[in-house]
Amino acid sequence: MRQIPVAAGIFEGQALPYDGSIDADVCIVGSGAGGAVAAAVLQAAGYQVVVLEEGGYYTSPRFRIREVEAYQNLYQGAGGRTTTNGHVAVLQGRAVGGTTVINYTTSFRTPDRVLDRWQREFDVDGIERAGLDPLFDQIEERLNIHQVSVESMNRNNRLLYEGARAINLDVAPTYRNVAGCAETGACGLGCPVDAKQSMLLTYLPDAIRSGAMVVSRCRVERLTMSGGAVRAAECTLLDSPGRAPTGRRLHVRARRFVLAAGAIGSPAILIRSGAPDPASRIGLRTFLHPVVAVAGRYPEPVHGYYGAPQSVACDHFYDRGPDRVGFIIECGPVYPAGVAGLLPGIGRQHVSQMQTLANIALFASVLGDGLIDNDNGGKAGVDRDGFPELNYPLTSPIIEALTESANVMGQIHVAAGASQVEYFTDPLTVIPRDLFAANRVPTVKPG
Repeated sequence: MRQIPVAAGIFEGQALPYDGSIDADVCIVGSGAGGAVAAAVLQAAGYQVVVLEEGGYYTSPRFRIREVEAYQNLYQGAGGRTTTNGHVAVLQGRAVGGTTVINYTTSFRTPDRVLDRWQREFDVDGIERAGLDPLFDQIEERLNIHQVSVESMNRNNRLLYEGARAINLDVAPTYRNVAGCAETGACGLGCPVDAKQSMLLTYLPDAIRSGAMVVSRCRVERLTMSGGAVRAAECTLLDSPGRAPTGRRLHVRARRFVLAAGAIGSPAILIRSGAPDPASRIGLRTFLHPVVAVAGRYPEPVHGYYGAPQSVACDHFYDRGPDRVGFIIECGPVYPAGVAGLLPGIGRQHVSQMQTLANIALFASVLGDGLIDNDNGGKAGVDRDGFPELNYPLTSPIIEALTESANVMGQIHVAAGASQVEYFTDPLTVIPRDLFAANRVPTVKPG
């Protein structure tokens, strides 16, 4: 095993022709929102940092607004990761920059309700609003986070804004981390013009300029421990597509380790490593913010595949009381392959639905799980081969919130002028607007 000197920059693991070893002050596992910021801060403080990332290194010339490429290259499981029961899709990034490379740029500060619960229920110190706000200010400046204007919204978002206002719901433009947005609509496929201020363009380059090293296509199999501390990371290097090991391994020693591989990946590493868990808490209380989408078909084209995917949010139902799960309503991008996967049916029925894709507007509710008593979320673990998995039960409060939010979205669609509302059940549930006008809308449970 050869010693590899630490050098500032991004080293693509698939290119290493031999087994290697790296020594550093700090090893960070994961290059997303958590790992990248930690790397920039620690490297600037004088520590020699190495960041390990399972995903590949992709930059704007390789973001070609092709769903088939983006899902395979940038998403965990090629976009097919789900909970163990298959009920919830988990759209999670797998690239240098993590999920920030493929998110929709919507940027919220942690709500007071969440901070209050963390302090009250779990005795978490140091997260008072007065202390956090200056840190939020710094990050928002670095990521160029600012509120968008109503005039800049695409028609998909404008329909949500106007429909919610028409029925007196709280709704407002969102804050986005962009600079020079070209409104390609490709946020979820990797920004082809480098407008999205993801970790790929901000905190990781900051860390590298200070001397940090980032290793891509590097899967951390396990952490070795002794004397109550982590001593090294044992890694497998992957091929260029990230589908198979190259046969080469990497051994990383460090004085300190930061595990920032996400709420599903981090517990998996700890479990594979045999980490001490005297309270049996590793992987528990993993929350997803489950999402359900509802489509509206409009007489005029919407073209929801162009423009910023999310530029408005309705938080009217975020706090529904102590015993009910709240939700925020946003828009989802109308990507052809993504919508095709949501629409049930086969053959001519499916083709006829897709032929009018331009007239579809897509709303999505994001549930605020983890904020009511006895909501324990899911449990992250590993499958028989040691790969991450997540068991997430759909409890009665979750199902009630999904159902209620779906019906609220139907009301907003009609208020915005939709000719019919479509719920992604199987078979597809289609409700004409005249039933809404007659107040004869059946309660629809999402499929």
